[in-house]
Amino acid sequence: MSDKNNELSYKAPEVLNEQTALPSLTEIDTVHVDFSQNRLINSLGIMRWTAWINSSNKVKFLLKNLSVSFMTQASLFPEVITDQIQIQSFYVPFFSAKGSREVELLIDVEKDVKINSEGKVELLKEVEEDGQWEIDVLNNRYFSCVEAQLSK
Repeated sequence: MSDKNNELSYKAPEVLNEQTALPSLTEIDTVHVDFSQNRLINSLGIMRWTAWINSSNKVKFLLKNLSVSFMTQASLFPEVITDQIQIQSFYVPFFSAKGSREVELLIDVEKDVKINSEGKVELLKEVEEDGQWEIDVLNNRYFSCVEAQLSK
């Protein structure tokens, strides 16, 4: 965690749950949150996250390296992503039925995503490994928070 000029950099822990300590937002204008170490967020962790971001409506949150776990929870609970939040990058899971392999592809919202005429996310980046790769998400809402952000 670092704090400079009313900005805070915070690395989300490997597991975000009801016991996770989140930093104070007092006198903070912008929080840069890096999810590169995060692997699991349970429903109580999402509730704790939501309470944290709602504790100050003046703070802007810049999120990068959002884990598949976070994106899945955000697709189920729309209140997780508020107008204060800007998603910069996130992971998308892919699988190859041919080789029974899985990869997570990091997507940069500014470079690797566009919104099609139906208001849905189209990925401009592909898995670079050989094989037939399919997106491996639970429902068609996985990209809903990115769609909402880009359609503003």
